[in-house]
Amino acid sequence: MKKIILILSLVFPVLPGLLHAADTLYVQSVSAKLMDAPKFNAKVVARFEQGQELSVKEQKGSWYMVEADKQQGWISRLLVSLAPPMEKISLITTSDTDVSKNARRRASTVATAGAARGLAADDRRRANQALQSNFASLAFVEGITVSPQELNEFIQNGVGE
Repeated sequence: MKKIILILSLVFPVLPGLLHAADTLYVQSVSAKLMDAPKFNAKVVARFEQGQELSVKEQKGSWYMVEADKQQGWISRLLVSLAPPMEKISLITTSDTDVSKNARRRASTVATAGAARGLAADDRRRANQALQSNFASLAFVEGITVSPQELNEFIQNGVGE
């Protein structure tokens, strides 16, 4: 019995570290920066795409020292996980060329917000004309779209064109 207690007292403190020491991590974000130090404002060493397999060398707080493609550096734990990212699943078959006819239609956010405040279409128009509310500007802002390429550029560079 003393022998078992001795073994458990030696193994138990080390066990949590062994259970959490992952050998491989996978990039979960669309693009992840590999830094030369464990901080967000450090120099970018490389960029990895979603699904990239990373070999873990060390952990420091919420940062991992990783290696992949002959590059080594630090990556935030917010951008990686133990499992590879799931593949995208589409419910649209190849025969469905025009999805708009089956798409769910719903009221715009502007109409919903106006209705929630008890404003009918005429009330919204009057309020807009009296400069109490600017629903036209709100509708314009809601109509702005950002392409995946623009989003990726912003993530990588932090600035727009």
